[in-house]
Amino acid sequence: MIPENRTPNQIPETTKAATFRRYGLPHVVEVVDRDLPDLGPGDVLVRVAAAALNPLDVHLMTGTPWLVRPQAGLRAPKDGRIGVDFAGEVLATGDTDGKLRPGDEVMGVAQGTCAQYAIADVGRITPKPADVDWHQAASVGVAGVTALQGLRDKAKLQAGQSVLINGASGGVGTAAIQIAKDLGAHVTAVCSGRNIEMVTRLGADVAIDYTTTDFVDTSRTYDVFFDNQGNKPIGACKRLVASGGTYLLVGGPKRNRVWGPVGRMIATLGRFTISGKKAKMFVASENGADIALLAEMMASGRLHMPIDSVYPLTEIEDALDHLSEGHAAGKVIVEP
Repeated sequence: MIPENRTPNQIPETTKAATFRRYGLPHVVEVVDRDLPDLGPGDVLVRVAAAALNPLDVHLMTGTPWLVRPQAGLRAPKDGRIGVDFAGEVLATGDTDGKLRPGDEVMGVAQGTCAQYAIADVGRITPKPADVDWHQAASVGVAGVTALQGLRDKAKLQAGQSVLINGASGGVGTAAIQIAKDLGAHVTAVCSGRNIEMVTRLGADVAIDYTTTDFVDTSRTYDVFFDNQGNKPIGACKRLVASGGTYLLVGGPKRNRVWGPVGRMIATLGRFTISGKKAKMFVASENGADIALLAEMMASGRLHMPIDSVYPLTEIEDALDHLSEGHAAGKVIVEP
């Protein structure tokens, strides 16, 4: 049966999609034809205009840290689709209570967005502002929501407070700079020298080149330490947090293939106990309301996601290889 808001000629039965059937480096990824399931209540079928990669995609592709495997698949991936962030055009809908119609342009998150078509939950997408381009709209899902929920909800950053952002030039970091400024905070950004100009342009009050300056070697403290790298000794990180302040671990060291950032967080909690300082770690929960807020910030010029590079879907291996090197300045975009 064809739902009210779709017609037979609108509904592709298959999609070309980036897929991996075993864990490993980017060469395990291939573009294949996959069947599209029927739409259920709240589902939206979209033609993907652009998708954006995240470190999450590399973790799932490589099966590291191994803690992800009970959910992702112990010996081989259960799903194997690549991509979460996207922007595109609605082709058809299930029962969405009239919230969206075919032809609407949307942005948000879904599973397997490095593809021609994807199926999204209406609760995890929002209309795309007309003056926000496809690349910008696709880039904000995971990175923007992570920065927003981390600073606003977990760290409870307030106007007039100070925040140190370690790992400021990637997707989460560049979003965090601008969201922190929007909240009225004083921002110190840590990145490599080649990205100093970029983070300053995005609003950082102070920019530190980690290749020439050890940013933990200072007597200064911060109300919030937004740690997107987890690459400094825990004791040194603790010293950077002001009394009553918050250390927020968003990204962890890549060298631990078993535990990833979890081991560091356990150690961090122990070091911060009864110190008058808080240590937190969290996983973002993408939702339409927060994505809509980020879309409004983009439309009003308060948020701009730097685009590092754009790859066609046929070059998805190269895109993932570039992202996995860890030096992308902004978002890596994939176009189907």
